[in-house]
Amino acid sequence: MERKDQRCDQCKEQLKKGRYDKPHHALKEIDTKAIRGSMFGGWEETTYIRSICGWEITHSNDKNDTVHWF
Repeated sequence: MERKDQRCDQCKEQLKKGRYDKPHHALKEIDTKAIRGSMFGGWEETTYIRSICGWEITHSNDKNDTVHWF
């Protein structure tokens, strides 16, 4: 049985996007968590799954995030 853990080209490109960019059309939202903890209101983390390659990707809109937002 072949595992599908390789990211497709669109997913690789999505990782270069910023916190205000929208996910590409083949990403389906599967979970959203609102996280409080900042005096400015907190942030959200959203998990998406790619309908073609099956890869999961998490998006954060935390302005203090130092890694990729996607």
